[in-house]
Amino acid sequence: MSTQESEPASGMVAASPSEAGGKRRSLGWRKAAPRLPGQMISRQGQITHLAFALLGGREPALEFLNLYHAGLGAKPLDLAGGSDVGYSAVRGEINRLAFKLTGARQ
Repeated sequence: MSTQESEPASGMVAASPSEAGGKRRSLGWRKAAPRLPGQMISRQGQITHLAFALLGGREPALEFLNLYHAGLGAKPLDLAGGSDVGYSAVRGEINRLAFKLTGARQ
């Protein structure tokens, strides 16, 4: 078998990426970030809604949820999303703060 028989009709031979000086393409950059578990997202959504409703609106709620809270030992949003126990602790703190703000039990 001669080299002419194995070459394409155009007479051109495709070079491998290493011979052409190029790099192989990787699809690694297309990989999506790992998804958060559904229960975590649900708890975070519920606690956010509760905070918006009881802490005086969006800004005070976001400040409370996203800043480290010494009494809880973590950021409330992270703690609430992490477990049912954490959710209950954050819910209790939101209720305590709402009572302090309004004087009414929620």
